[in-house]
Amino acid sequence: VHGSVSHHGGWIACESKPGEGTTFGVYLHPAEVARTTVPAGFPLSASIGSGKILLIEDEESVRYVAERTLVRHGYTVLLAIDGEQGLQMLADQGDQVDLVLLDLWLPKLSGHEVLERMEEPCPPVVLFTGFAAPGNVSERVVATLEKPASPAALVDCVARVLEEHKPKRS
Repeated sequence: VHGSVSHHGGWIACESKPGEGTTFGVYLHPAEVARTTVPAGFPLSASIGSGKILLIEDEESVRYVAERTLVRHGYTVLLAIDGEQGLQMLADQGDQVDLVLLDLWLPKLSGHEVLERMEEPCPPVVLFTGFAAPGNVSERVVATLEKPASPAALVDCVARVLEEHKPKRS
């Protein structure tokens, strides 16, 4: 929590009194958000793609939005809720997966452990994380997309990576 709050320019205050408990306050600067609405059915990005994406993400709301966005733009999406499930899906269908969107902070096996255990040949990996990604995580990582990412940023990142790393299938 401290790392995330600090990364966003905030701070944490703590007050503790014996026998009375402890109170933590998390303070963040207000976000400047553009208040625009996109009509239902309106394309979020001009990119219409194809390919199979494995999304390894434990947060249900993030999985839901990312899956709907990618499917809406022509991609097939496989979902894994933890690192173990993601590795199993790669073992079962890895030769058909064109790209992995990988959260670093996962239950069972972390994103770092998933990267270490991925077997060759493996698809390119985009880190999909709410934290600043450390440099040189793995040579398999070709891009980083910070959460929260707009649907357009997600689609554009996926399209760019797939264009740069075209699948080599027979």
